[in-house]
Amino acid sequence: MPNLSLPFVVSMLLVVLAVRLVAGTQGEMGRRFAVFFIACAVLAGLIGLRWGVDPGWARHGLPVMGAALPAVAWLCFGLPATGRARLVSRDAWHSLPMLAIFALNLIYWPAVDLALAVIDLGYAAALLRLAKGGPDALATTAFGALRAVRVGLLVGAVTLLISALVDAAISLARAFGDGGHTALIVGLAQGLALIAVAGAVIWFRPGTEAASEPTQIAAAPIDAAADAAIVATIDGLMRGTKLYRDPALTLDRLARRAGLPARQVSTALNRVRGRNVSQLVNEYRIAAAQQMLRETALPVTEIMMDCGFLTKSNFNREFRRIAGASPTDWRRGAVSAAGMPPGTG
Repeated sequence: MPNLSLPFVVSMLLVVLAVRLVAGTQGEMGRRFAVFFIACAVLAGLIGLRWGVDPGWARHGLPVMGAALPAVAWLCFGLPATGRARLVSRDAWHSLPMLAIFALNLIYWPAVDLALAVIDLGYAAALLRLAKGGPDALATTAFGALRAVRVGLLVGAVTLLISALVDAAISLARAFGDGGHTALIVGLAQGLALIAVAGAVIWFRPGTEAASEPTQIAAAPIDAAADAAIVATIDGLMRGTKLYRDPALTLDRLARRAGLPARQVSTALNRVRGRNVSQLVNEYRIAAAQQMLRETALPVTEIMMDCGFLTKSNFNREFRRIAGASPTDWRRGAVSAAGMPPGTG
């Protein structure tokens, strides 16, 4: 039989990971990841109690927490993607699965695991649908947070898919046997979770930088003149109003300022420039940062914030992608080429 102290190890590692995220430079999405990992840690701890010490209350608390995890995943990752920054009354329905599982656990507990699997699959499908939708589906998400939101959606969905498989396996073990394999299933699942957490600790280490978002190339142009006019409108907004300096800028907000549908803006930019809206906005931001680095002596962090970036890691990553060097190295080279100290030109 597997060592069921593993859930407690997983729980402690998740708490450590959550603390690192809160203390790191990942910003708002880092805090949302931390909340999700804390919820996972509570669930792992309850699993350890249920299959280790086995207090009576854990038998009722574990399935309810299992039903709460999908709702937490949606509130952490789905709401940022749909543009609602805080919980409102219309989101109260997410408590219904927990209430249903609590009632089912009292009335007919053999159906609990199968019901949990169905809930997990439903929420996982919703998260995957948002992640697969691309920039158009995330039109209300700030450009600087797009990648983090996509990662969050995928992390939440994969976690729920694994949870659904475990719940389904437990349900089958109980339906076609005496349930004696349940502890084995739980132990193996927690072993896999331990490996996943170790990978997450490496992935979310402070200062981690990842590759730039892939460009989404649209189909062949239907009306090249109309596409060019849309791109010219967006360029005019960027240059005239310096809209890119807004750290909360989204595709939806940019499209409203242009008086155009968000999908039409995204498609036109893909067709004409071969890049997505997020990349275009970041190019304007980096161009402004380069000018400030060359002409002023302002600290890099202040320049980063003035140009609309949310986090230093995203700024450094995009600066390297566009300029081929770090902001500090680029400034040193620009000043040396000009033959004068910054701020004197």
